Amino acid sequence: MINDALSAYEAFDGPTFIFDKKGGSMSEEYKRAHFHKFGSLDNVIHLPVPGPEEEVLAFPYFDIRPQLAAGVSRTVAVQEKIDRYNELLVYVLGSELTQQAFVAQEILNNLIKALFDPEYGRDAWPIEDLLKAAFEMQEGEIPEVSDDTLRLTLSRHLHADEQRFQTSIDAVMNRITKLAERSFIWRILNFVPEWDDEAGAYADQSPMFDIQDLLDSRSVVLIDTGDLRPASSNLFTFMLLDYIWSGARLRHRIGETPSVRDDYVINLIIDEAAPSSSPNWSGTI
Repeated sequence: MINDALSAYEAFDGPTFIFDKKGGSMSEEYKRAHFHKFGSLDNVIHLPVPGPEEEVLAFPYFDIRPQLAAGVSRTVAVQEKIDRYNELLVYVLGSELTQQAFVAQEILNNLIKALFDPEYGRDAWPIEDLLKAAFEMQEGEIPEVSDDTLRLTLSRHLHADEQRFQTSIDAVMNRITKLAERSFIWRILNFVPEWDDEAGAYADQSPMFDIQDLLDSRSVVLIDTGDLRPASSNLFTFMLLDYIWSGARLRHRIGETPSVRDDYVINLIIDEAAPSSSPNWSGTI
């Protein structure tokens, strides 16, 4: 694993992400080997998760501002966020359980669309807003939206048979609150970084793990989740891989990804097999 990372750093111009899920001394051993071979640790970033003060990597989740700034249509950007969240639920709940409550999934998807409404919603929001919207719908109130079809769809569910609706909305709530069982994951999903409208990018002072900066670098990023229990480590790895993939795809869309012919490669090195229900990032960009 260490030799693979050293070889990748030497051969390619893109970043190398090393996921150390076992803990132990691997990260320190890599830094020693890197320094011995290249004479500097300037391009090596070591990120223990959680950090010494229980801090976690901050990266946005329900946020379409980078996509809109890059010229991606709102419809496409919102649907991609819905798809990402559904993939996350499949990983957390399992495919069979996720697919059982079709109506609940439809309500949840429509609530996400409502919160991204161009007139009444926002371009970025925390998952607590989604939980609040689901609770208010359970109490008989749907979000205000500018899309007539979306409003009618939510109203249809709200005015369905009472018992059936309560069963469905309970399943919606479960699909949100299940992620609160791991507080550090809930904190990530609630993170909304500051945005610079003039620059069309995240504000420089925003305390976040900016994937675009890393994708434009030749850094080695050591992500050490060895202190987490395996299930939590796998979930965090799943979310971060998805964030890296989304960032890479956005760069490709706006034509900022150098060619492999120019030795640009994004390297992912994981000490064990990635979670079996990996996000749909494994295809060729």
